[in-house]
Amino acid sequence: MITAGVARVDITPPVGVWLSGFIHRFTPSESIRDKLHATAVVLEADGRKAAIVGCDLIGVDDTLRNRVGELVEAGNGIDRDHLLLNASHTHAGPNVLRRLRIGAVDEAYLDTLGLKIVTAIRQADDARRPVALSWGTAHASISFNRRRRKSDGLTPLDSGPDGPIDHTVRVLRLDTEDGHPRAILFSYACHPVSFGDLKISSDFAGATSRLIESQVGGQAMSLFLQGCAGNINPLVDQTDPERRVQQHGQTLCTAVMEAMATARPVKAAPIAGQAREIPLPLQDPPLLEEAASLLSHWQDEVDQAKTRDDPSREVLAKAMVDWSKELVAVAKAGARPRTKTLAVNVLRLGDLAIAAGGAEPHIESALGITARSPFEQTLVLGYTNGLIGYLPPAEAFLEGGYEVQEAFKYFGALMLRPECESLFTDTVINLMGKLM
Repeated sequence: MITAGVARVDITPPVGVWLSGFIHRFTPSESIRDKLHATAVVLEADGRKAAIVGCDLIGVDDTLRNRVGELVEAGNGIDRDHLLLNASHTHAGPNVLRRLRIGAVDEAYLDTLGLKIVTAIRQADDARRPVALSWGTAHASISFNRRRRKSDGLTPLDSGPDGPIDHTVRVLRLDTEDGHPRAILFSYACHPVSFGDLKISSDFAGATSRLIESQVGGQAMSLFLQGCAGNINPLVDQTDPERRVQQHGQTLCTAVMEAMATARPVKAAPIAGQAREIPLPLQDPPLLEEAASLLSHWQDEVDQAKTRDDPSREVLAKAMVDWSKELVAVAKAGARPRTKTLAVNVLRLGDLAIAAGGAEPHIESALGITARSPFEQTLVLGYTNGLIGYLPPAEAFLEGGYEVQEAFKYFGALMLRPECESLFTDTVINLMGKLM
């Protein structure tokens, strides 16, 4: 028998926190469009528990993961290898990543965030009842591959109709003994980047959850899990983004309802997990002279932005000054092996495997892992138990573009090496094999 419970806590920050995801914001948040939540599902079979949490956050860092993990392991008997903290990656939420150079961190908010997530997990654990699991899929087209090749080379953040894409909505349905839905876990790969203003929002993930729960009724709660969305964006209407987000929510909700209606029973036991922290190699730093020149350039850019009264450019330039200073320090230390640690998890729920990485993998990673998986059903997530930045496939390094050449500067001094994505996917497959 398998038991499960679900619970939700409000993690909406106070108005006035800095939002993260877009570097062009130069003032703090001004209002709340809709609330942010952490929704937890705790499952138990044969004395083993697992917790899956969906959070309306830009990401989850290792500090938050470790704090939550310590508390629920000690208080609820949930092994840390069985804990998945997945962030929706909303770009209209607070910065909760101290290493991220986009938006200031509100330490008071962070002090309570971990405890709120623990509360959701503990309430879900207390609410466990016998359930039956079923798995279904459906199709929803709200996204596009944003990496597009033109005659003059790669143009990032643009519509790429020929690029890899996965429009599959994957749904895990948990029903009570009387056949009523208690929890609906749904996953889709798409960047929540609909809103660039100063309003706090859960974007299309929250809109979808609200629609699902209004249709299902009862005590059912839905939980969004972000997939490998590194190169996938939503279709956006800049003239009326709120209308477009509601449309996306309705499209995804319709797909979730279809997947629920056609879902087939899943053998839910055993529950088992494997976790690794793997060192990903970083590229070598530039010569000290080049790093110093970059620092000087960006310091000049700050001064010029102030002179032109261009606060948006000033915010960007200050972030790049911070990056350049770190780059100078690394360059002074010289070329030597350097790594960045990636959290990798695989959670087994009977016939289902949930693979997760603490980065922004491209959709190719999910497609590749799914094709190689030994499990009957496979769900691949990014943004889980950490966020070290983009994790592009090797081919993307040959093309260049934002995910390879620019985004890493907001997370650290150096970019990953091209072989890192293969290290991630190979580790996942290896861990799956250990759980068979």
